[in-house]
Amino acid sequence: MIVSTPPITIVSTMFLHLLRRLSYPILVSIACSTAYGFNEEAADTWNWNIIGPFENYSGACFTKKLPAEAPFDTLTHNNARGGNLSWQRTTSTNSTIVGLFDSNPERSGAYLANTFVESRDRQTITLYAKIAGSIDVYVNDSLAYTSKQDILTGTSVPICRVTLEKGWNRILIKAGNSELPFCFFSIMMMDASGKEIQHFTSTSEPRLYPLKYRDWE
Repeated sequence: MIVSTPPITIVSTMFLHLLRRLSYPILVSIACSTAYGFNEEAADTWNWNIIGPFENYSGACFTKKLPAEAPFDTLTHNNARGGNLSWQRTTSTNSTIVGLFDSNPERSGAYLANTFVESRDRQTITLYAKIAGSIDVYVNDSLAYTSKQDILTGTSVPICRVTLEKGWNRILIKAGNSELPFCFFSIMMMDASGKEIQHFTSTSEPRLYPLKYRDWE
């Protein structure tokens, strides 16, 4: 289910002109505590595969499906800039950056971050996020949250409630910029009692998961 955008700051034109004079990296930061249904002995480590940048002129990547969004593989993909892109593995803890991408302020780009998270039970969690740029969040290939317009949030805000199935769950994030000269986000999982989830199992290796709703044809 797509959840409407929470109260956030839509970046003004004047502010954008100011930002375009600066050069910022694009980054993805993940924060996600002990909650029923997760592995309490697991380390709070995210294991990701990241690929990008794809050409995102006028937000084009958020109006179409990228080949790399299909059920996860390790193939090389064309970036429409005359080169090929490969998935790059990276890890982080709850408080560290997942990936750091070189984002040229004179051009826009989009990136994909893919991981699989294990849940011992079927449960509902809330995703919180801090966002700068455009973002799509898919859980088991179902679109859980979208903002096709570049936005800027000052703090983490609740973006959606999602159901994790028992077993492995795919989380795919598309993050990009078309107006801002940079893009970043951080997300964290909150359990039903409102506690931050710190202990969970995540892998960058392909896993079987309950694919839902999305048509890859």
